[in-house]
Amino acid sequence: MSKNQAATIKQPSKFAIWYNSNVGQRTVAAFYSVGASIVIIGALFKIMHWPMAGTILTLGMVTEAVLFFIGVFEKPHKNYHWENVYPSLLINNEGPVAAVTVNERIGISDTTLAQSDAKKLEEGIKQLAETAGQLGNISQAAANSEVFAKSLSNASEAVVSFTTKQQNLDEVSDNMIKSYKDISGALSNASEGAKQYASHTETLSKNVNAINSIYELELKQIQTQAEAISSQTNKFTSATSDIDKLFTLISNTAKDMEAYRHQTEKLAKQVSDLNNVYGNMLNAIRS
Repeated sequence: MSKNQAATIKQPSKFAIWYNSNVGQRTVAAFYSVGASIVIIGALFKIMHWPMAGTILTLGMVTEAVLFFIGVFEKPHKNYHWENVYPSLLINNEGPVAAVTVNERIGISDTTLAQSDAKKLEEGIKQLAETAGQLGNISQAAANSEVFAKSLSNASEAVVSFTTKQQNLDEVSDNMIKSYKDISGALSNASEGAKQYASHTETLSKNVNAINSIYELELKQIQTQAEAISSQTNKFTSATSDIDKLFTLISNTAKDMEAYRHQTEKLAKQVSDLNNVYGNMLNAIRS
């Protein structure tokens, strides 16, 4: 290779060299695991509605996003055809092998390589292939972590939506129970009002009966007074000496009539007030 061709070959950066090294791969894998753990913990905080849930979930998602971005610098792994060098790696040794073995290239015959050494070399190559396969699965694990994080986020949103709907259902149930209680209280108040109305009606009936009794007594008194006046008149015609007494009796009778008139007006006013109270009670019950 000429110097010009060597100069045209782009040398990898220090970060790319470190990233594709064993230490870099282990560090990135550790960060993948830590970021996925933070995402899972953040989703748990979000589902349980714990404090700082949004901050922790955001921190985990940002960590995963940064690691996925860094994955761009990962160098693709080369797949070596070791079966061309070691035909024993082929399944059932099918097909001819056109490549020249390592022993032939370095000028060592097959008989000069010990069988135990060949076995150790074969096991080392297998372990190297397994290690390369594990390193190749890091990107797939990162992608699976992203899918898992998205699934957790969707599950968290679904749980939050379910919790909100459950809270709304609880509020509606509470409102229905409150409405039922209000209706029951209103019915109870209506029943109590009906009982009070019946009691007031009975009291009013008693008061009316009492007023009728008072009317009867007053009528009897009036009749008695009229009879007394008639008797006094007869006595006036028969005895002039009793004129002064008759005038006095008439004057007293007039005063009694005035008092009776006042009492009658007062009674009429009380009856009117009682009728107003009775009318207001009926209007209140009807409304």
